[in-house]
Amino acid sequence: MRKELPALIKTVYVCPDATLCQVLFAALPGDKPGTILLEDFAVAMIPHAPFLLDKLWPQDPVMNPPNAALVVGGVKYDADTVVAKTESLVKRGEPLLKPDEKRGWGYLPATVGEANGFAKAAEQKKFPVIRFTGEEATTTAVLRELPNAKFVHLATHGFFADESFRSAFQLDDKDYEKMAWGERRGRAVNSPLVMTGLVFAGANHPRTPGRGIVTGEQLIDLDLGGLELAVLSACETGLGDVAGGQGTFGLQRAFHYAGTTNVVCSLWKVPDQSTAALMGLFYRNLWTQNLSPLESLRQAQLEIYKNPGKIGEFAKGFRGTFEEVSGQGDLEIKPDKNGRAHPLLWAAFTLSGPGR
Repeated sequence: MRKELPALIKTVYVCPDATLCQVLFAALPGDKPGTILLEDFAVAMIPHAPFLLDKLWPQDPVMNPPNAALVVGGVKYDADTVVAKTESLVKRGEPLLKPDEKRGWGYLPATVGEANGFAKAAEQKKFPVIRFTGEEATTTAVLRELPNAKFVHLATHGFFADESFRSAFQLDDKDYEKMAWGERRGRAVNSPLVMTGLVFAGANHPRTPGRGIVTGEQLIDLDLGGLELAVLSACETGLGDVAGGQGTFGLQRAFHYAGTTNVVCSLWKVPDQSTAALMGLFYRNLWTQNLSPLESLRQAQLEIYKNPGKIGEFAKGFRGTFEEVSGQGDLEIKPDKNGRAHPLLWAAFTLSGPGR
């Protein structure tokens, strides 16, 4: 396809389908030997072509646009007190978990520092900061404040209901059956967005309202027309249920359906130190250098790619002294023969949206 692109093109929008949703386009080989595509182009994902046309068209001004920055991190998934303190805001689209099913979402200690780094950067930009950590990071709190935010950073678990999750859901394999041409015929056909979500406080307790999970189906009930950027710094937030020619029904699409302009998310769990480094560079580019969201991500990824020896320094600048807590030490992932960082450390994060 490269030869069909005009010479002055610098941004490429990709509308992937099926397993192409998992292709690391930014890490593909570039024009010259030893280079990558990200050095030649800024690459953005879009859920479907009409979405891009709509977003590039002049938009009606949002009345009383939000100006807050919402951040979630250090979530206590084992919290039990949220049962008495919260009440689910959404009555439909709740996760299809078995009534007594207990989950084992592990605490993510590094996300506390990540939340601190985002809050500090937002405060320097004079944005009002809404912050939820620990047992305060409930589904009710997050759903209530999302419509009031211009920027959102959610550092928590994300999931999609692949085969490894189906034993915990009130759906058996028959619910996921497909016809020969790829159409679903089980209960899952009703709403693929109910099979993807983000995890919040109390999610390990069956009695927690909403099971401590916000599904994609719940997100589309919100008015997020004023949300310019949502960053989902979680595990596999960029994945979703593949639905034939309709692309992937994942959290990115759910946020877009609700009105969010740009969504940054990951295709796998990135080591903690690399995540901090990438996010620090990203928000510096966005709020200090005043680059677009897409170019901010591109430049941050290129800096990690070209300077693997500075990852620790970049991370420290974002959230202070870094302590390895996840067991995923970046130092164990050696640079390639050209001294470049392995794609594992930077290529997982993609931007879905117009990038502006």
